[in-house]
Amino acid sequence: MTGYSTRISVAPDGSRTSLSERKKIGRLGGWISIGVNVLLFGIKVVVAIISGSLALLADAIHTLSDVTTSIILLISMRISTKPGDYKHPFGHGRAEYVAAIIIATLLAVAGFEIAKYSVERILQPVTVQASWWIIGVVILTIGVKEALAQFSLRLARRAGLPVLEADAWHHRTDAISSALVVISMIFARFNYPHLDGWIGLFISLFIFLTAYRISKESIDDLIGTKADNELITQVENIALGIKGVQGVHDVVVHSYGHQKIISLHIEVDEDLSLWEAHRISEKVDRTLKDRLGVYSTVHVDPVMKRTPEYQKVEQVIQQFCEQHPGCEGYHDLRIIKENNFTNLYLDLVLASTPNNHNEESLLLECEEQIRAHLPEVHRVYIKLEPRFTVSRRSRHNDVRG
Repeated sequence: MTGYSTRISVAPDGSRTSLSERKKIGRLGGWISIGVNVLLFGIKVVVAIISGSLALLADAIHTLSDVTTSIILLISMRISTKPGDYKHPFGHGRAEYVAAIIIATLLAVAGFEIAKYSVERILQPVTVQASWWIIGVVILTIGVKEALAQFSLRLARRAGLPVLEADAWHHRTDAISSALVVISMIFARFNYPHLDGWIGLFISLFIFLTAYRISKESIDDLIGTKADNELITQVENIALGIKGVQGVHDVVVHSYGHQKIISLHIEVDEDLSLWEAHRISEKVDRTLKDRLGVYSTVHVDPVMKRTPEYQKVEQVIQQFCEQHPGCEGYHDLRIIKENNFTNLYLDLVLASTPNNHNEESLLLECEEQIRAHLPEVHRVYIKLEPRFTVSRRSRHNDVRG
């Protein structure tokens, strides 16, 4: 499992990159960022000393922090691209999320320092000598930083690197903060020196918000988030494109940084032999590997023919789902004759967001409605699907319209 699935990563645009190429892209982005930021830091410090602008000095510190984050990026790339081992069979991809949290923490610390000095400048305003040539230099650095952000974003999307994308947004916040500095310098030329401190304070707030966003996204990834909708759609389309697959449900995606492990249920005709059904599941597995580079576990569910009795049951359950917004659908509907009794089995799909409707009462209502319309049913077995699964393309969705 590990030998195959750690060689390939899937970017958000669906493209694939090998881990070696992914590592090269990350290192390229990191080293270029370091070089550019060191140069810009030196320029901004010199101009800040000449002009006496605290906002520009704060902006220079922000630029220097970009160097630190780029170093963290390089370290995380070295760790996250290591293949799985005995203790970490799923690889080390989540090191990228840890690196992003460290970047966010450093951003927050920098924001605090900038806020502290900005408050001092507000309480004791200092006239900033900012000539037009100094303003022009700062505007030039804005263009360079935005170009660096665009470059890093393109690399991040090509390789599917969240930590590089976080680094790119760090560059963009630097460009925005520099723009605010330019505004403060222009106001200072018109005798509004107190705005320098306020602009610096605003920059610190912007940095805090950026740190919060990066840390929240990374923590969410570590805890576990809803699967990417585009990837789920690709998985569904690939599975449904295999001859013999009538529906797909219970799609689960486990993310370990660049590595994705997927499980899904496919629906096939109940009359197929065990070997035929197994052959279809293997074809789905191979196609997912070839197209997306992911490891998958494919479970086969037989679906019954739509006899008049079966269609009657479908209508009852369909009516129940329409009456209860908390129920998004169903699958695995089976009507089985057991010991001279008719038993009914189905799985209910709940809304992805919890609602006030008690799940137990929902089950009871569903069972009562089935028994009211289908008195011949002896026992009703209903299972609630866990919310971490995605069931949008079951055969029964066609009935629901």
